[in-house]
Amino acid sequence: MSRVLNIPIEKIDVPPRQRSFDQAWAEALAEMYRRDQPVPAIGLSPNGDRWRLIFGLHRLEGAKIADLTVIKAEEIRLDERNLDASAAWHEALENLMRRELTALDRMAHLSAAKTAHDALYPEAAKRGPKTRTDEANWATFAQLGFAKHVAEQVGFSESLIKNVIAAFRKLDGRTVIRLRGSQLADKQSELFALSKLNSHELQSAVLDLLLADPGQAANVADAVAIIEDAERPDAATRKVNRYAETLKTMDVAQRDRIFDAAQDAVRDYAHRKGWL
Repeated sequence: MSRVLNIPIEKIDVPPRQRSFDQAWAEALAEMYRRDQPVPAIGLSPNGDRWRLIFGLHRLEGAKIADLTVIKAEEIRLDERNLDASAAWHEALENLMRRELTALDRMAHLSAAKTAHDALYPEAAKRGPKTRTDEANWATFAQLGFAKHVAEQVGFSESLIKNVIAAFRKLDGRTVIRLRGSQLADKQSELFALSKLNSHELQSAVLDLLLADPGQAANVADAVAIIEDAERPDAATRKVNRYAETLKTMDVAQRDRIFDAAQDAVRDYAHRKGWL
């Protein structure tokens, strides 16, 4: 079981984070500290005579705003084989436990956890255990398979975890940035629909309609239909295109018959084009 300690705030180093920072939430936590309300411990890993923040950035910043000098922290022992991946794994799992996550946040943290897990346990990512003896020789339960382990931790089904990660990784990075803070960020079905679009350009065009003020489409399917209608030629153009394609398939004798039947129109066109 991890130790819970009181750590001097000045000894805590903050690495780059997975989650974006919300100043308003940090200030709300500061008020909780001032009122001596219970706030969960942050996660720290020892780093020489200092400490590395693993999770709890908002709590740490809230403590600073409240002018605290020490903060309650859970000691996290990282896997020495890959410290950064181990830290990312612990951070992602802790973030997944948070109730205020949007569907997009949850997708991002699951993807980050999968990346960290694969870096920590490349043998698990490649094949997984095949026999009881094989399982017994593996160091931790996490190595038995990412989806199974996370399903135990956060209460999602294994199939949902796999589908969510696959969907998130099909979203363009620019799409993810645009989605953050929007109502779409908490609509998992719409995020899945976006991920199924066949190009990042189409994702961007769909978001242009959905995020317009006022919105120009009700949902992803509606936006796609609008885009497809805009790109579809009108009836007259479709008719011309159809005849042009038919003409290309004819042999010389067949084309000559067409031109003979319309020779006045052909002669007039040639004059207008300056061919005669």
